[in-house]
Amino acid sequence: MNEESRLQLERYLQLVNRRKFVLVVPIVLAVLGAALLSFLQEPVYVATATARVNPAASGVDTQSAGAADRFLTTYSEIIKRRPFTDRVAQDLDLQENSANLDGRVTTIPVPNSELIEIQAKASDPDEAADIANSVTTLLRDPVFMGQFDTDAPALRKQAEDARNRLDDEQAVLGNLQTTGASESDITTQEQVVEAARNSYETLLTESENAALRQGEAARAFIVIEAAEAPGTPVSPRWMFNLAAGLLAGLAAGVALSLVLEYIDPTLRGVRDLESVTRLPVLASIPFGIRWKYPPPPVSTDYRLLSTKLRTVLAESNRKSVLFTSTREEEGNTTVATYTAMAMAQAGLRTLLLDANLSRPDLHKLFNVPMSPGLYNFISQNGVRPALPVAEAIDEIIQESPVPRLSVLTAGTKMNDPSELLASSEMRSFLDAVESKWDVVVIDGASMSSGAGSAVIASAVDGVVLVAAEGQASSTSVEDTVGELASLGAKTLGLVYCKATEA
Repeated sequence: MNEESRLQLERYLQLVNRRKFVLVVPIVLAVLGAALLSFLQEPVYVATATARVNPAASGVDTQSAGAADRFLTTYSEIIKRRPFTDRVAQDLDLQENSANLDGRVTTIPVPNSELIEIQAKASDPDEAADIANSVTTLLRDPVFMGQFDTDAPALRKQAEDARNRLDDEQAVLGNLQTTGASESDITTQEQVVEAARNSYETLLTESENAALRQGEAARAFIVIEAAEAPGTPVSPRWMFNLAAGLLAGLAAGVALSLVLEYIDPTLRGVRDLESVTRLPVLASIPFGIRWKYPPPPVSTDYRLLSTKLRTVLAESNRKSVLFTSTREEEGNTTVATYTAMAMAQAGLRTLLLDANLSRPDLHKLFNVPMSPGLYNFISQNGVRPALPVAEAIDEIIQESPVPRLSVLTAGTKMNDPSELLASSEMRSFLDAVESKWDVVVIDGASMSSGAGSAVIASAVDGVVLVAAEGQASSTSVEDTVGELASLGAKTLGLVYCKATEA
């Protein structure tokens, strides 16, 4: 399997995992439906009797090409026809419930042998065996089998017609003799009578010979093995039906999952987010937290997120972490701010940096001027402090109402800050602040709003992707994670934001 196929398979497996509850419903319904149909279906038992067929015993010229096959085919069809099955039903007194045996009696020649299997189907195992054995009994009955010789009845009728013609001609001859007809007329009529007598005698002989042949077909069949009542039915096939229901339900579930994913790929829960990527979901932040100044207390969810991030950063000796999202308004600014507050309250000297130069918000949240800020440090055209960067940091970076939390605003709003954020000055600035603070939390723009977060992602120590319920989609999250990986960024995990359930 090549890499593209493997990735495609993983995508489908992730989709199935995400929609597993949608997948389970059709499977359960299909299996239950198969079980119900199997339960309601009348059981069918098949009994088999085996007979040997010897056409030569019935007078068939087996030297003639195909004669034996025609004999076997003919009587295999006769066994399944109504005259034969009606007699079976009559003998077994099945007129009330099983008089019509059409399709319930079949014959199967055993390959490379003179054997034939006679199978009978019934809802009762004893009845199935009785039907099969009744068929073999009738095959051995000369009187019953004689009715299927088509020559005898026809010859018998022809002989009767010839006898009637002979009687009529003899009556004409008697009348001629009585009335004193001429000798020539009487002689002519005598010849007619003689011809009629010869025709009658010939047809009578052929009819008698045909009558003698009637029933000879019964000699061709020898019962080798009588049918016995089967122990288990051949239908319903429970395992087959349940397996078919399982496969049908699985196919329907996968199809339904694909349709739902196509119609609405929006994330609706933490499980959805977990199934999209293999990255850990660091926290589920409930909807309803609104920023106000001064900031409200940090919730337990953010403390848990802060603890997880601090552990990850400490294990890898990292300091800077970028918060971004797939698209605007997913809450990454709020998540970044409260996470920074939680880290500061945990005792870390924390810097909260507004790197969303296209849509800066931190100055509003902390009620401080937007400028001077980050722009002034990294832009050659900005009002860069005259002091060295290390000293100017202390002059421009502002303290927040939260102890140990410092804030650096955007400085200037820009339409396309990507070139500025990708500059060497930005990297030098990050090195400088990382040396002065325990952790640097960066509020970045969404990945869809431009290249701002994309260019910072590879420069920081880690990235946290924020996905909002009802806004982020499985496709956008998967694409964003793939984009961050292609940039060489280290994605630490995901945060599910605006969750209806924490």
